[in-house]
Amino acid sequence: METVVFDPQWVETFKSISKDEINSPSKVCKYQSSLSAVTPKIYKATNDDEYDHYGISEEDFLKLQSEDDKKISEQREKRMERMRSLFVSQPKLETKKASVKLRGSDVYCNSCFLTSVTHKFRATLGKSKIVRRSDKVLVAYSGESGSVALLNLIRAGMHESVHKRLVFETHVVHIDDGCLLNKTIEQRQARINEIITQTNSLDFKLFVTSIGEIFNEKNPDLREINNYTCSINDNDEKLLNIYNNLTDETSKKDFLHKIREKLIVTVAKCFDCCKIFFDEDSTSLAVTILSNVSLGRGAQLSSDVGFIDDRHTGVMILRPMRDFTRQELNYYMDIHKLNSFTMKKSSNNSYSSIQGVTESFVIDLDEQFGGTVAAIFRTGEKLSSKSKNNDDVAIDKCVMCEGYIDTAHFDKTTSAIEATNFSKIVSLKGSLAEHDLAMIDGNLNDDKTIIENGNKKCGDCSGSCGDKNNSDNDLSVDEINKHLCYACRRIFSDKKIINNYLTSIVNAIREKKAFENMRNEISDFLL
Repeated sequence: METVVFDPQWVETFKSISKDEINSPSKVCKYQSSLSAVTPKIYKATNDDEYDHYGISEEDFLKLQSEDDKKISEQREKRMERMRSLFVSQPKLETKKASVKLRGSDVYCNSCFLTSVTHKFRATLGKSKIVRRSDKVLVAYSGESGSVALLNLIRAGMHESVHKRLVFETHVVHIDDGCLLNKTIEQRQARINEIITQTNSLDFKLFVTSIGEIFNEKNPDLREINNYTCSINDNDEKLLNIYNNLTDETSKKDFLHKIREKLIVTVAKCFDCCKIFFDEDSTSLAVTILSNVSLGRGAQLSSDVGFIDDRHTGVMILRPMRDFTRQELNYYMDIHKLNSFTMKKSSNNSYSSIQGVTESFVIDLDEQFGGTVAAIFRTGEKLSSKSKNNDDVAIDKCVMCEGYIDTAHFDKTTSAIEATNFSKIVSLKGSLAEHDLAMIDGNLNDDKTIIENGNKKCGDCSGSCGDKNNSDNDLSVDEINKHLCYACRRIFSDKKIINNYLTSIVNAIREKKAFENMRNEISDFLL
């Protein structure tokens, strides 16, 4: 008779386990691992004597094995039940109702969402290790949801436990730019009063200055918000004249953004702050990425949308809210019952500017496809420009935005700017006769008209002697454009506003021109 028998080693291991050990829960895992370590093998037996040799019959063996499997299964079920009870008994997970829904599938209760927001904010600051304990930080406060949430997160961080506390010194400034946005004095003052209401409970000393103080680089008029009264002074009128003479809404928005940033940097230097916090979120940065490429600022993307912007000497701009979406900020504002206001647009038509069209496109597309903002934002932060290293050409910065000038070409080929100018002239003239082609070269240099101010050139030098009546006071459009990047050139493309250039820009250009002339004069004497 042929009979099936299990591997003798496996049977011996099973026989060595007593009934007490089988009945003891603490021993179950021990002998379970012992049995599983030996793989049972099947042998052929010719008679029943072989079962007697092992001291167990096939029927008894299978019975014991069945009981063993049952006990192991029961023990495993008890362990799983105990683990489930530990999770279910957590009061936060059992009693809190999910009230925040992000990205379609991520849901949070209020407390878990606030914990996540705080962790994201602190992680953004902590992973760069830029902000130190002794730093003075200036927060640019606009009154919108991003800046309100930023101030509240900083305030909450100052009340954390000792090892988590934010200990840097914080200053807050608000730029009153209502004079450029067609707001009356009453509307501007109402906005200031609303900001006072927003920040009363935060115990921060908030300062306000007018956008017209961009002309007072050395000593801008800074006042505490409770002592600030809205008005229109000579500087405001001068800036408003420049703003109104800009050719289109796109240039106006770009100009306002750049002078606001320059003024905030000036205020930071007055407070001796080495860091500036901006409130830009991922949605606004995604819009900036696309609009900057359209405006010709693609070479400056890494500085305009990155966490760190170190273009300004002595001051570093940081964007700690860059990982937050606008939806997350709105939930944060609702949970804390915080109020914010939206900046009034200079034009109600969203299609009047490149920035407005881009914002409408991104927001509408993100509502239909939830990953739009994240895809644009993550792609944009990977883009950076690589400047060409050339020992003969000094890398210069734009006097307006402090970005690297991207209009210089380092070989004898035609640059993109020259190609654009040529295309513009041909388009304006239409079909050209042969004799008109000779005029193109002259038209390309038409912008070199000198801006005269009644002074004569010095006849003894090239303008580097420091004489107030030398050629340093005469700047041509071409000389001004030489120190501007492509996008900033587009802002001031109208010749009518050249005479109204910002004093700081004109002075910076004159200083650069004087250094260039001085270098050319002494170049023959340098080793």
